[in-house]
Amino acid sequence: MDTRKMLEVFSSGDEGRIVGALFELGALVDEHPGVEVLERATAFFLHPDMEVRRQSIVAVAVHWGYVPALKNILTVLEMEQEDMVLTAAVSGVSRIGEKSPSVRGEALLALERVVLNDGRPGSVRHFAFVEAKRMCGDMNVSEYAKVCLRPEGVPIELDWFGHALKRMRC
Repeated sequence: MDTRKMLEVFSSGDEGRIVGALFELGALVDEHPGVEVLERATAFFLHPDMEVRRQSIVAVAVHWGYVPALKNILTVLEMEQEDMVLTAAVSGVSRIGEKSPSVRGEALLALERVVLNDGRPGSVRHFAFVEAKRMCGDMNVSEYAKVCLRPEGVPIELDWFGHALKRMRC
């Protein structure tokens, strides 16, 4: 789908078509979609439909690691109630922090807030810890693959966040 057509779909109001376009955006590999498309897709982070929210986060933050979307995704972490969207937002924050060392500290603090939030489901809190460790290089790809589907099996080490923030890479 070309940029013009994707922007038209985003303006259509048709949630099914919007989710499809967001899925395509998250599947692009050979060409960058451009700032206008990423900004328009970021606007869906707070859409009323859960699947539109989740897919926009996956496309913009997880797939593209679009750093300017960090502020919006932090709002999602504070407000979102759906576990699937929260999990995508946690991954998005981690991906953006991994991609851009200049915001890694901010991303790490956001993931720590999720871990410390007793109002969040345990699975989301543990997943935030796993993503934080991966983002900071304390969990390799193989370890991550083993635990990402069952993050509750990874004990949360609250002291780790302070140590990570003190290190050069976080």
